[in-house]
Amino acid sequence: MVSALGRKPWRDLMRHKVRTSLAVLTIAATVAGVWLLAIPTGIGESMRTRAEIDRLDDILIKPMSLWHGARPEEAAISVEELDGLRHLPGVEGVLASAVYWTDVRIGDRTERALIVGLADLAQASVNRISVREGALPAWGGEELLVLSETANARNGRFDGSAGAAMEIRAGDGVFYPATVTGRGSTLRWTENVGHGQVVLYAPIEFVHLFTATEGFNAIQIRSRERTPEALDDVLASARAHLAAVAPDAEYWGVTEVRDPDTWPGKENIDRFVPMLYVLAAVALASAMVLVATTMTTLVREQRRDIGIMKALGAGRRVVARSLLTSAVLIGVAGTVIGVGAGLLTSRALGEYTTVQLLGIDSVWAVDPAMPWWC
Repeated sequence: MVSALGRKPWRDLMRHKVRTSLAVLTIAATVAGVWLLAIPTGIGESMRTRAEIDRLDDILIKPMSLWHGARPEEAAISVEELDGLRHLPGVEGVLASAVYWTDVRIGDRTERALIVGLADLAQASVNRISVREGALPAWGGEELLVLSETANARNGRFDGSAGAAMEIRAGDGVFYPATVTGRGSTLRWTENVGHGQVVLYAPIEFVHLFTATEGFNAIQIRSRERTPEALDDVLASARAHLAAVAPDAEYWGVTEVRDPDTWPGKENIDRFVPMLYVLAAVALASAMVLVATTMTTLVREQRRDIGIMKALGAGRRVVARSLLTSAVLIGVAGTVIGVGAGLLTSRALGEYTTVQLLGIDSVWAVDPAMPWWC
């Protein structure tokens, strides 16, 4: 009798396959829904990993008078003086850029564009560009070459494949032809694509030629340590150095100091998070109701079987154990399926979110042991 009672839960589940399958899928949906709460944490971890790969800057200083052309009597900061920033205590790397906002013609339409001119595209110690297709643009040939930000294609602004042609407006108002060498990306400037701009990377000489200027208007600094105190010290040292070598420098924007737990576009993700919590709460509440209904139905349908078991001498514990075993089997199967589905779904939604909201390839990683409330 004991052996028969031990096999009964399995026989009951197999006898009502449709009901059992619905119960398992309900629990699986509940567990997978709970994993929605892990998506913000997963996105944060993946973006911090991407920030380390790109060597994202911690401080962005925006000098204006170091970028000269309108007033040629002003001398830009020299390479030696810029090197002085690299040797300041706590500084891991420095990158000076010439950033230029203009218009580009792509076929028969005109788009706003941001061109980021870099002195050394291949060896940048800060905000490294990861090439996804083609090659980095070089300077000195017969053609004007640029690299398209990968996010341009994802947001539908510009395909940017290697060999694509466009025209770029120079400071004199004339559009000049340029050729795309491929696609690449770095976190610092990717967010601008979401602001309605086509982002292009080029040698710094490209921007100097198009604007009839010299120098740069963006200094990006990466700190060795990222505590608030360390960043304050690095910023103070950098300001003191610039004040000493360029006392008349003016700035076109507020200096940005990045919190170690933030990254470009985080505010867009933060606006998306409440929706995930609502979806997870709805899924959890719905699943609890469905599970309760399923278990109630399970007991109701087995009234006859329970009566027979009691008539054969089975006690309350034996009956309860039989019903509990059925519930455990359903729960284990649903949990296993739900964990697997939740991992895959959270990863897919996380990657989709970063691509659609930010246009960024995140380095996604979910720790299976990570609690959902992290």
